[in-house]
Amino acid sequence: VLGRGEEWRGGDYMSAPGGGQKVRLLKAALLEIKSEDQIILFIDSYDVVFASGPKELLRKFQQAKHKVVFSSESLIWPDRHLEDKYPHVREGNRFLGSGGFIGYIPSIKEMITNWTGEENDSDQLFFTKIYIDPAKRPEA
Repeated sequence: VLGRGEEWRGGDYMSAPGGGQKVRLLKAALLEIKSEDQIILFIDSYDVVFASGPKELLRKFQQAKHKVVFSSESLIWPDRHLEDKYPHVREGNRFLGSGGFIGYIPSIKEMITNWTGEENDSDQLFFTKIYIDPAKRPEA
């Protein structure tokens, strides 16, 4: 559990975007992992519900044939002005949710290498900007 015992300084989701502390914690934890072939699952500890077991989740991730897969939301947050930049989807929710993602360690390391934000900056906006940039979101 990343951040266990550490004071939360990542902002108050009820009043403003936040969550940068999660990215900092993840970035630091990934420096300790030497294996490059592992898959990790990163989730918020208080607002994620699993609809299947770990084997099915891993199988579905591998079937997706992507390096990283994020949870999704039906509402855009935190910057609704970016809506036109989101790719359209055939099914499911269109907007990225940073409450959970799964991926290969090298891809996640690459994704967060440029994080320089503050503890209370928006992790969701950080990941959204990567997602909506076609150069950073190559097709499988």
